[in-house]
Amino acid sequence: MGLAVDEIVLAVGALLTLGVLGAGIASHFQLPGIVVSPGFGMALGSDGLDWIDIGAGELDWVQSLSVMALVLILFDGGLSTSTRAGAGPRPPAGTSR
Repeated sequence: MGLAVDEIVLAVGALLTLGVLGAGIASHFQLPGIVVSPGFGMALGSDGLDWIDIGAGELDWVQSLSVMALVLILFDGGLSTSTRAGAGPRPPAGTSR
């Protein structure tokens, strides 16, 4: 069978809370959120606690959701990138100056 609606709402609320806490921790340690999100995914997925199990027949919607998330992440990264940060000539990597 499936999960009851109450359990789904509780799980979504817990995941959102973990996401907010993870964003706070990432900003405290000056890490991008893209580093923390896969960590939560691996911890909750089949690599860790196995709380989230995606069967082989359900991979189509997972791929679509992943592509949409990647588009949003890249769009947000493009909007929040400062154009002044990369301005001006820089010495080649690995050289001291």
